[in-house]
Amino acid sequence: MGSPLIQHARRQAIKGALDRLVHDVAARMPAALGRHLLYLESQHRLGRFRHPVTFSEKVNWRILNDRRELIRVSCDKLATKDRARRLGLSVAATLWFGTDLEELAMVRLPERWVLKPNDGCGLVHFGRGPIADVRALRQVTRDWARRSARTQRSEWAYFQARPMLLVEAMLGDGDLPPPDIKVFAFDGEPVLISVDEGRFVDHRRRFYTTEWRALEVRLGGGWRQRPLAPIRARPLTLPLLLDVARAMAQGYDFIRVDLYSVDASVWVGEITPYPGGGLVRFWPRAFDVELGRHWRLPPAAVLVPTPAAGR
Repeated sequence: MGSPLIQHARRQAIKGALDRLVHDVAARMPAALGRHLLYLESQHRLGRFRHPVTFSEKVNWRILNDRRELIRVSCDKLATKDRARRLGLSVAATLWFGTDLEELAMVRLPERWVLKPNDGCGLVHFGRGPIADVRALRQVTRDWARRSARTQRSEWAYFQARPMLLVEAMLGDGDLPPPDIKVFAFDGEPVLISVDEGRFVDHRRRFYTTEWRALEVRLGGGWRQRPLAPIRARPLTLPLLLDVARAMAQGYDFIRVDLYSVDASVWVGEITPYPGGGLVRFWPRAFDVELGRHWRLPPAAVLVPTPAAGR
């Protein structure tokens, strides 16, 4: 059978292969049909995308229908950072952005930094000090364009973001970034908080209400289900976290605002219009319905079609 770590690695490899296969098949279908296939594979039920009820169904409705400008720019990390600065909010310093890693080799980098794509999600490389080997960094990032393209084919706003890389200063003083604090906001008001710990080593998650009541809610199903993180004490920065989330969420019927709390400060990471691509199961299932009740979809009259609609 092998060790638990080996078994986990095997499951992840199988999951990755299955996900790639399903996404590749869905990409060859008409947009709505492809989303239905992805939803059925992940949620194990048919989606009601014409008249969505659950939060996950509404995410998919947005992917298929919402082409407003505020959605278009939401997956561009540099644009989000610019907006946060205009609002007077803190963001990690951008040390470089571009498409040629040779340029990055000439940049004076701090002891700890983070490289990520401007137009992708879930892709990151943690670096230390000056770059000694550009070829090694190219090897790290060589698959990023393909993986980002898969997301872009199915999630419209990522296709609108500028295709480039960016380097940020790492927040905190550890080898890895501080926990991700993700605030789900509806009509500009925070409703739910997700705290992700050990995202790159032993990823665990815990949901809280905005009053910091811990919830027994998980994401995923079966062996894909993410373990619950321990219940943490209410952070002293909670009022500030909620205020920053409100500021970033203005104008959105729904947006997830990803934040970091370091010492007494709150930093904006990014915003996400499509959490989990609308393909991750909530457990218990009833929570998907409960969360969906908070989301009042915009009327068709405010949706702006573009030539890229349906991608």
